[in-house]
Amino acid sequence: MTTAWMNRSALAQILGRQLLERRLAGAGGHAFGLRLTQQLRTGYLSHARLCDGAGEDAVALRFHHAMQACYQLAAQVMRQAYPHLETPATRFVADKVTDSAINSAADTEVAESLSAGAMVCPEELIELGHLARVRNFLPASEQIFEMLISMFPESVPAHMGSGMLRLDQGLYPAAQVSFETACWLAPDEGMAHIWLGLVLLMRERPQQAAEVISRALQAQHLTPEVLVAKSLLDLPVLAPFSRQRRAHRLAAGGSITTTGGRSARGRHEFCT
Repeated sequence: MTTAWMNRSALAQILGRQLLERRLAGAGGHAFGLRLTQQLRTGYLSHARLCDGAGEDAVALRFHHAMQACYQLAAQVMRQAYPHLETPATRFVADKVTDSAINSAADTEVAESLSAGAMVCPEELIELGHLARVRNFLPASEQIFEMLISMFPESVPAHMGSGMLRLDQGLYPAAQVSFETACWLAPDEGMAHIWLGLVLLMRERPQQAAEVISRALQAQHLTPEVLVAKSLLDLPVLAPFSRQRRAHRLAAGGSITTTGGRSARGRHEFCT
């Protein structure tokens, strides 16, 4: 079986996004954590003010209410993971989550009207979605990533986060769709191709996995993505296909080129 070498913990150690955990555990972790909780409070309050200024614009109101709910969920995650960092100033944010605000994030009209180039998906919310994932607060992680995708449908980090969550849950077809979407949105994003290749490998498709992971080798410099891709392609389960691909490339006198992206292959090219 091609997936015998992998398990969830090994995957997390190799590629899991746990930068937030490492920073919080470092020497300046406490100060960083306090800044992050303050950042969540500031984000919540900024959207509360934008709600007040939206007047009768129903689409804007739904968007800003949904953003408030997302910050509230993130604050809840932080509160559960690091209760010693909680302050009275941030506690009220985590206590105000409402189902109606969360549900409003699913409105595609909101996403199309307000997120297309107007705002950037907040990085701190992506990080808190990952924190919930690695701490096994899976419902909160799922809600955060789904809300961010609905409001920022072209956010590659949000699709990547959703894919990593689905991979953790063993939901490989759903994870594949998420990573394919990330590759389609950002064909030069090496880690998106690596994660998609890993999902294909988990689905017993080593030849396709080797092809996809090889796309991460396009960087001109020795980036972390290139190092990870090279290591994966040297695995016994992928090495024969990787060698075959290199041989074809050399025979053709060219190099492997990335053919993904919006103008080339379909959005879900390997989806079944």
